[in-house]
Amino acid sequence: MPAATPRQSTATESPTDPRWRLATWLGGGIILALLVWQRWELANIAQWREDQTTNLWLGLQTWRGAYLPPIGLINSLGVPNPNGMNWIGFLLSIIPSLRVISFVLGLAQLALIARVCQLLFTGNPLLGAAALLVAGSCLQVVLPGLEFWAQWTLGLVNLLFFSALFSLRQGSSPFLAIFVIVNCALAAPALYLAGVLNSIGYGVILVLTLRHQPNVWRSLIGRAWQKVLWISAVLLHLVLVWLPFAWIGAFSGVGGLSRPIWQRLKEGGLTLVDFPLTLYRLLPDGMESLCQVTPTLMSPRFYQALRWSHALAAGLIVLSCLWLWRTRQFRLGSLLVFPLLLSILSPLLGGFAWGLGERPDQVVQFLPLLLIFAFSLFRGRFKWQWPVFRLAVLFAGTHLQMGHQLETALVNYRGEKLGEADLPLDDRRRAVDFIAGDWLNGEHHSVSDRIPVHYSYGEAPLFHEPEVVMWVGIIRRYGGMMSNWFPDSPYTIGRGYDWELMRRWHLETQDNGTAETERSWKGQRYTLSMVGLPPPAYLPSSAQHHEFGRVRVSIVAEQ
Repeated sequence: MPAATPRQSTATESPTDPRWRLATWLGGGIILALLVWQRWELANIAQWREDQTTNLWLGLQTWRGAYLPPIGLINSLGVPNPNGMNWIGFLLSIIPSLRVISFVLGLAQLALIARVCQLLFTGNPLLGAAALLVAGSCLQVVLPGLEFWAQWTLGLVNLLFFSALFSLRQGSSPFLAIFVIVNCALAAPALYLAGVLNSIGYGVILVLTLRHQPNVWRSLIGRAWQKVLWISAVLLHLVLVWLPFAWIGAFSGVGGLSRPIWQRLKEGGLTLVDFPLTLYRLLPDGMESLCQVTPTLMSPRFYQALRWSHALAAGLIVLSCLWLWRTRQFRLGSLLVFPLLLSILSPLLGGFAWGLGERPDQVVQFLPLLLIFAFSLFRGRFKWQWPVFRLAVLFAGTHLQMGHQLETALVNYRGEKLGEADLPLDDRRRAVDFIAGDWLNGEHHSVSDRIPVHYSYGEAPLFHEPEVVMWVGIIRRYGGMMSNWFPDSPYTIGRGYDWELMRRWHLETQDNGTAETERSWKGQRYTLSMVGLPPPAYLPSSAQHHEFGRVRVSIVAEQ
């Protein structure tokens, strides 16, 4: 019996053993390296559609001193957003490449996921590594995390909030943690109007966390420098984001979100009553939000593996919910309470019924939190950690391989059924570099000259998919609406090419500032179209065609 005691003690105290800690650091480094590589590879197929690059374009115009953005981008309901995305675009415009920006966004997401796992699984690094593997490699998390869409950027704010919340619970500086939380609450609605719900959720969870800690509230503004910091942060949000938004009367459009009160109550009630189904609907499956290609691009096994991994994640989350209810560890349940609370409030406040399956693209912001929560069931159970870790390795390995297959398939795809959003970024970069090099090497051309470029992607007769035609209509509709606040029509087709031409080559196109509805081919030297579709019929037979993967650059000799 005496000999058995040390072995049992060693098993439970192994996380403090120096060799165990060294192995943990090495293993964690390998995991992070794999996840970083995955994000760099998948950044090559980040979509960068016109609404994403318009936010960057507005930020770049701020750098150039053209104007301070008076309003954000219009959302899908025709309601203008505040300027939060534009100001993030202002900061991201320091980086002279769309692919590197996608990579930086992916790294930010990965770092926040790692931080939340570190804080939540203190004392059990192997289980934290398992949670990091699953949440960090899941394709439904990674690919949206490489985008600059407003509703997906909210996922970064959620992770930042929970990293501060768990840091606060572990006794870290209450001032710093709550300062971060308050700034998350101020920033979330500035990124997307649905972010108002995020702010409400942050406030509810913070109050529940601190309801038994009254001394924390009194310590937040006790010193002069703390008061100055609080006032400066609030004024910064007001001056840069909220006051310009209010001055132009954009708040009057929020009423368009409302639904009849009886419908809102019904949807909120069903979201609460259908708790298990609500939870399942908050886990997006399939490839709909990952790419816009034909379903035959990938093999049936690819989709089967994706749905099996989705079912595995859903099962783990349901088990964690049951264990949470049985053990009454409700402080741990904030990762679950947050998305459920927002799903119930959304229809009540006139938004979408996320818990009933509406706008699944918006609930991607909750997925990293739910995947991390799934591993809370095994906290403190060292006998389960190795089987769970092996399961996480299987999940991550599957998603790493599927991500590689998806990137390879998209880069090598040459069929007709592909939207402009799915052109690989490397192809676009090479096309931009070719145009810039050809223009600057031509006679009498300089950086100050505006390049004659035409984008044929908006010409519906060239495409077969109704989704592409619909997207063109959306751009023209909302582009016209944005002209109420931006006279230079920033929301136009081809804005990603314009951004890289200006940011990397300091070149501007002739059509810049012209509304999409007024753009047409007028003999421009450069015309961009998609390989796999015929060149535009209006091009003369003498035009020279150069292919860069999926992107075709047609050159018409100057008159």
